[in-house]
Amino acid sequence: PRAWSGASLLMRLSNGYINRRPLMDRDGSGVSSLLGLDGFVVRGQLLEEATGEWWLAVERTEDRAWCERCGVRATGHGRRRVVLRDLPITDRPVVLVWAKRLWRCAEPACPVRTWSEECDEIAPRAVLTERTRAEICRRVGPGEQSVARAARDFGVSWHAAMKGSHSPEWID
Repeated sequence: PRAWSGASLLMRLSNGYINRRPLMDRDGSGVSSLLGLDGFVVRGQLLEEATGEWWLAVERTEDRAWCERCGVRATGHGRRRVVLRDLPITDRPVVLVWAKRLWRCAEPACPVRTWSEECDEIAPRAVLTERTRAEICRRVGPGEQSVARAARDFGVSWHAAMKGSHSPEWID
């Protein structure tokens, strides 16, 4: 078996096919419930054998949106791939590739043109899910783990772990 780099896996997940076969034949609901992110479904999964990381292609289950300004139903305007780290599954690091929907207001007179999906579990421009940030904060704070160890455990840079460990909203 060939070892794939993260970028190669991302391209394979983005295209949705491996060797001209779909990544998953089903809706991924079993893996989706194992992931445990409400409102998300897993559409594909790959295990990177070189690093032991699970790469999961995910998307939101909600497939409709309305413009917050004028109330008109939005139309799809493409997707943007967002790569994030999440909590480990079966002691393996998890990388999420979120196919984040872009929406466009269909009303020509509306000043709002386009926007992207948002969710509470993932902050804008984040590299970690919120629950992963909370776990890093717990480990580095009361758990008395080093930032370097937490970064290694979650497969992120020291700077990302340090930023996650100093989130005031997670400190009790």
